[in-house]
Amino acid sequence: MNLQDIQQKISVVLGEHCSVQVYFVLKNDMSFKIRLADIDSQETAPVVKAMFSEYISQLILENEDLSLCNLSTADERTNAIYYYDYGEFPEELGLFRSFNINAAIRGDKFHFNNDDLNKLFGYIIYLGSMETGIVLFKKHYPYSLIKRDSFLLGAIKSEHRFKKLDGDDIIRLNGSVQLMKLEDAIFVIDLKVLERNFGFDKLIQRAADETIQSVYEIGCEFSH
Repeated sequence: MNLQDIQQKISVVLGEHCSVQVYFVLKNDMSFKIRLADIDSQETAPVVKAMFSEYISQLILENEDLSLCNLSTADERTNAIYYYDYGEFPEELGLFRSFNINAAIRGDKFHFNNDDLNKLFGYIIYLGSMETGIVLFKKHYPYSLIKRDSFLLGAIKSEHRFKKLDGDDIIRLNGSVQLMKLEDAIFVIDLKVLERNFGFDKLIQRAADETIQSVYEIGCEFSH
C-alpha cells in the first residue's frame, strides 16, 4: 500500500456518511480490555468526529510533503508516517491490531460501577461505517483525567470572572493520534510514543539480538 492508496482509502471513508465510536483501552497489570464509551450522539459525537477527521485530513490528505517509510528503516525525519513492517507485535498493540468493529460494537460498554478510569491506557477511535473505516489509537496520560474531587476553576469570559465548575470526572481530548490502521495495515504516526509506551524498544532489542546471532552463525559456518 503506497501513500496514494492510503490517501484514497481515507478520502473514501471520510467522504461517505461515517460515524465515530470511541473505545477505552483499560490496563490492569499486563492485561488489556476495551470498553465502548457511551458518547452523546446529538452534541458530543459530531464534535469528536470532526476533531479526529480534521487531524487525519491535515496530516495525510492535505500534507503534500508527507513521506511513507517502513518502520524497520525509520530515521529522524518528522514529516512521515511509518508502515509497521515487523512480524512481531508488542502485547500493548494486541487490542489495536485485532480490533474489528463488528465484534467491538457488541462488546461491553464502560460502566463506572464495573470499570475504573484510573486504569485508562488509551483510546481506540473508529471512523467509518460497518463496512469500512479507519482505526486510530490515542495514548492516554494521567494529566488528561481531571478527577471529580479536583477543584475546577472555569473562565466565564462574558462575565469577566472565574467560577467553580461542578461535575464528575473530566477527560481532556484533542485530535492527535499515534497509530492508524487501514484494513490490516498499521501505520505509526508518532514514533516516540510507540517506543516509550508499547514495549517496542524490547522488540527492537530482540530483533537486533537475533540479527547478531544469525550473523554469528553464518560466520561460524564459513569458518568451518
